[in-house]
Amino acid sequence: MFLAKEKALYMNLNMTRPSNNAFIGYFWAPVEQENTVLGIVNAHPNSKVEPFDNHFIPRPTYIKTTPFISVFQQIVDTYGIPTY
Repeated sequence: MFLAKEKALYMNLNMTRPSNNAFIGYFWAPVEQENTVLGIVNAHPNSKVEPFDNHFIPRPTYIKTTPFISVFQQIVDTYGIPTY
């Protein structure tokens, strides 16, 4: 378990870029989960979230999964998620 946590930590840090005393990273989150994300980030006093709209990054595909279609979502995940 320790190695899995360390691997996940370094994998996420490798997706950020250092800037002075901070690491800057970008992420997408569904609008419905905005308050949840902000609550988690605000629980850590040294972190903050700022909207960044001036970019050319393609939007990720997000399909809300219900209990009925969760089995079919596993099949889609096996073959790949469609692009936006």
